[in-house]
Amino acid sequence: MARVNPAPAASDRAASVAVKMVGKRYRMGGESPSTGFDCSGLVQFSYRQAGLAVPRSTEQQLRHSRSVKRAELRRGDLVFFDQEGKKHSHV
Repeated sequence: MARVNPAPAASDRAASVAVKMVGKRYRMGGESPSTGFDCSGLVQFSYRQAGLAVPRSTEQQLRHSRSVKRAELRRGDLVFFDQEGKKHSHV
């Protein structure tokens, strides 16, 4: 679990944007509501709408985040995990 930004208001706004994107199609490499999103594209779009620049790839997002304990998680924090045997391949 990781936090992109220490400002709770921006993270909360990004989470609100992401929730509004539920139902948009998945598209590998996608980064917009009109064409679809992949996981890191959705994160980047949501944070950009909240006024924060976030890197594009899952790996870069992880590198620019800081770890937080599970008990400290708050709305807008990111959870990175392995998918199909690839380390930190999904957010």
